[in-house]
Amino acid sequence: MVEIITDLYQNGIRDVVHKHRDVTARKFQQRVDYVDMSAFGVNHDFDDIDHFAEDSKKIADQIDMYTNKYARLNSKLKVFDRKLKYYEFCLCSLTSRYDERMQAVIVKEQGM
Repeated sequence: MVEIITDLYQNGIRDVVHKHRDVTARKFQQRVDYVDMSAFGVNHDFDDIDHFAEDSKKIADQIDMYTNKYARLNSKLKVFDRKLKYYEFCLCSLTSRYDERMQAVIVKEQGM
């Protein structure tokens, strides 16, 4: 059994891996420079267009919003707005539950 496993390992895995290593080593011994020189900016035309201008504008607006004299007020109002939206959600869910219960009571009273 051990001989079979050893033979399968040598033929199935070890020899294949060694052959691949030999091929890779030969490629790098005889290799030519695979890196294109345009990676270093040679023979490459550059444009002066800012491709990220829109995102830069949004970020600059946010920075201005938080660094001016109303920055604390702005951030407090945003927190307050989030809390109001949460309370609005809670109130709406409570009223819808109340409406469902009242409807159940009315249906129950009409059924009697």
